[in-house]
Amino acid sequence: MTRLATARCVLRPVTDADAPALHRQWNHPEVGRYLWDRRPVSPEQVAEVLRESHAAFAETGWGLWAVCVGDALVGCCGLRVSRQGDGIELLYALDRAAWGRGYALEAARAVLDHATATLGLPRVVAAANPANQASWRILERLGMRRTGAMRTEIEDLWLYST
Repeated sequence: MTRLATARCVLRPVTDADAPALHRQWNHPEVGRYLWDRRPVSPEQVAEVLRESHAAFAETGWGLWAVCVGDALVGCCGLRVSRQGDGIELLYALDRAAWGRGYALEAARAVLDHATATLGLPRVVAAANPANQASWRILERLGMRRTGAMRTEIEDLWLYST
């Protein structure tokens, strides 16, 4: 499976061994604020995400990558079929301790470049809560443009596309 690298990070496909770290990360109050519809994430849900990612890598060459700095897993970044049904979606989440250091932008750029240049995906989409300035600023710095908005059961989202 494909490993990606940036100046400071190595991105490798997630493994089952990453489940505890991702479970902890996704349930952190600040990290989880804009993930999982603000609901607690069970170990079974994490395992399902990992299974989906393994299957996606086998079928398509993309899925969820662990973002590692040295030996430390600081987050994840990847691609999945959009829940809105409008294409392949870029997503990312980092440990709270890793925020503000540019890792999310580096990882997202590596995944987006892989999606377009290597995999030949003609379009990648993303969504961000308008209150999550850090997330939508990353999308804009990647060159994605806001294409619309939508309301889910619990939040407003801005929609982006390459």
